[in-house]
Amino acid sequence: MTRLFGFFRMLVFAAAVSWSAATAQAATFMALPTLTDTDFNNLISSGQFIEDFIAEGRSGVPGPPDFELVIQDIIPPAVGPGSTVGPTAQFEWTNGMTESFRLVFDGTDITFDVGGTTLTRTNVGNVDVDTMYLRTRSNDEDSNVLESTVELSNLVVDGMSFAGSLLSQDGDTVNYLKVTDFGNTFIMTGTVNLAWTTPEIPRRSRLAFQIKVGNTPPVPPPPAVPEPASLLVWSVLGLGMLGYCRARRHIA
Repeated sequence: MTRLFGFFRMLVFAAAVSWSAATAQAATFMALPTLTDTDFNNLISSGQFIEDFIAEGRSGVPGPPDFELVIQDIIPPAVGPGSTVGPTAQFEWTNGMTESFRLVFDGTDITFDVGGTTLTRTNVGNVDVDTMYLRTRSNDEDSNVLESTVELSNLVVDGMSFAGSLLSQDGDTVNYLKVTDFGNTFIMTGTVNLAWTTPEIPRRSRLAFQIKVGNTPPVPPPPAVPEPASLLVWSVLGLGMLGYCRARRHIA
């Protein structure tokens, strides 16, 4: 009986290991230095990525009708490039000053805060998010002279940190960072720095960052192969049964 009880204890432990391996999630960061805007738009048009919303901060002249912060609504169905302006706010950037930002999605509402200025969008609807692309852009009129930079750093998604930064500078430069393996709700924090050497801040989206949130549709699964955690369960079960059978023979 003692051996049988020990066997079932091992079985419960192995099942717990299998369940943890299947359910644990941690955000994964992937720098995409060669991805262009054309490549990204192709991901959308081919159905490899479906955008649900975009949070954006951009340079601009303070005061209406211009704006510096926005949550963009994607034109449904989200199968191609395109968005409409959603909630907007004025924000006066300080040259070279680092500002904190925060993007939160609770499954229903979006909150986007930059340097204490907050935008919200409520009742987003039934969207399924599991992927985001961060994009930075620096577009100088004179590509031979370093005039402006935009950098995202100290990035954290659901407690997982990205060790590097996302930087665009000099000329018409675009850079992407992909984030995956997070749930349908998330909290993202970081810092953003806009700097320029021109007399005035570059107008509109010449300096900008975007957080493009959506989902990656599943691909057809390959032939089933037992996962390591499942193999552990069956191995423990097999060893336990073998030991139990031997014990029964010994008693007999």
